[in-house]
Amino acid sequence: MQKIKINDIQPYALLGELYIKQGKFAEAIDKLQGALNINPQDMFVNYLMGLALDGAGKKTQAISFYQKLVDLGNQEPGLHNRLGSLYLEAGSYIQAYQYLSPLVQAIEDDAKLHAQLALINYKLGYSRWPVVSEFFGP
Repeated sequence: MQKIKINDIQPYALLGELYIKQGKFAEAIDKLQGALNINPQDMFVNYLMGLALDGAGKKTQAISFYQKLVDLGNQEPGLHNRLGSLYLEAGSYIQAYQYLSPLVQAIEDDAKLHAQLALINYKLGYSRWPVVSEFFGP
């Protein structure tokens, strides 16, 4: 049997992930904070913390963890999609646009993405897409 080292984040991360899957977000946040105390730069733990906070309805805090992942170099389209969606929900249209607009090339057939971008353009006062006026009027 292998002993767990005091500075090993794996048990915290595994428990955090398990709690997320069970919908026990407060417990997940607690365990993941233990892992972040050991290694605050771990991408996987930061991702899990973002998921846990997102699931717990703590959207502003989730944004900060997802943003940290991007700052650490994560270019995963799903991460950028979620981050952009959270910025949109928060009314931060410029940030939402910055994360969602590059995804159009990668995810061309995503109707939700196109609708989100149309809404952002409308909110920012842009009418470069003809579909904006169809959805929201002149």
